[in-house]
Amino acid sequence: MTFYLDTSDYLALDVIKLLNNPARDIIRVRLDKNYDSILLSLYTITGQKIQELQLSNPSDIVSMNINVTSGLYLLHISNGEKQVVKKVIVQ
Repeated sequence: MTFYLDTSDYLALDVIKLLNNPARDIIRVRLDKNYDSILLSLYTITGQKIQELQLSNPSDIVSMNINVTSGLYLLHISNGEKQVVKKVIVQ
């Protein structure tokens, strides 16, 4: 997988917020506006995708149940056109 840095491809970093970081068994995300669909993908720090959740017409706060060991993870949030990546600490 290759990623290129082009700011037009990213959702606004300051308006999509993780509500619980560090997290335990649920990651909660506040979205900046209404989207037709959102894809949440959780990756290890080495880039292995370990979990994915597709939501249609999500509310402004979305939750993803997780069952992973403690550590640092990357949460990719995409609306199909743009994406943002957030660091998540799991306790």
